[in-house]
Amino acid sequence: IFADMLRYKLAEYGIRFALTEESYTSKADFLAMDPIPMYEKGKNKEYSFSGRRIKRGLYRHYDGTITNADINGAANILRKVFPKVTQWDRGIVDMPCSLGCVKHPKGSCRSAA
Repeated sequence: IFADMLRYKLAEYGIRFALTEESYTSKADFLAMDPIPMYEKGKNKEYSFSGRRIKRGLYRHYDGTITNADINGAANILRKVFPKVTQWDRGIVDMPCSLGCVKHPKGSCRSAA
C-alpha cells in the first residue's frame, strides 16, 4: 500500500517510481564496481566483495576510502535500477565526505589501509 501511494504521489511531480530488490547492495563495493548478485532462496552461495563494513555506518572501499555505509548501499541500489549505465561518477560516494566524514589523523577521508 505504501509503494502504491508513493508511486501516485511521485507521478504528480513527473517522477518515475522503480521498485527493486536490494540484496547485497550493502556488501558490494560501489567504487570497485563489484558485481551485485541476486539473492536466491535456498542457495547458500558465498560471494566475495572488494570492500567491507568496518563498523556501524562506515564502509571501507577497495582503495582504503572510507564512506558512509548507507551512501555505498544507495549507490549500489542505483546500479541495480539502472544496470545499463556503464560509468558512474565517483562523486556519488565521495562528495558526502564533506557532509560528515570521520576525521582521520591525516585530516582526510582516506585511511592508511
